[in-house]
Amino acid sequence: MSRPHGQGRLYHANRTGWRKPPAFLVARSRRFIGAVLAAAVLTGCGPLNDFYRGQARADAENQVQLREIQIKTMEQQVQIAKQEADIEVAHAYGIAKAQEIINKTLTPQYLQHEAIQAQLEAAKNSSHTETIYVPSGQQGIPLTFTVPTK
Repeated sequence: MSRPHGQGRLYHANRTGWRKPPAFLVARSRRFIGAVLAAAVLTGCGPLNDFYRGQARADAENQVQLREIQIKTMEQQVQIAKQEADIEVAHAYGIAKAQEIINKTLTPQYLQHEAIQAQLEAAKNSSHTETIYVPSGQQGIPLTFTVPTK
């Protein structure tokens, strides 16, 4: 015999088939269960209080662990920021040292050579066909002016 479709636990089997228990039994059992739960909550039933107390303790421990993880994460972020700052300082020191070396050995003739090389590269590029070079100063390093195209 199969249980009627969609019918929950309220039905039970007997010799004649599935039938619903009397309403007073259902109501009485629900009242009894409700009364037992209410008494357990009101009187401070040991297992329920232990469960809530244990859950509160577990929640507190989880919060402590979460805070510790956050603290470690922030410490790692601080360490990363310090390392990145050290890298930037080393990079700036390298640039300053390179500029110092260049300034010691830089001559007007070398600057003129570099200007001529830049002009040769610009002449090879087709986009600089409208550029005018005007020599100026003692070394003849030109001022450049690009004529806008229409």
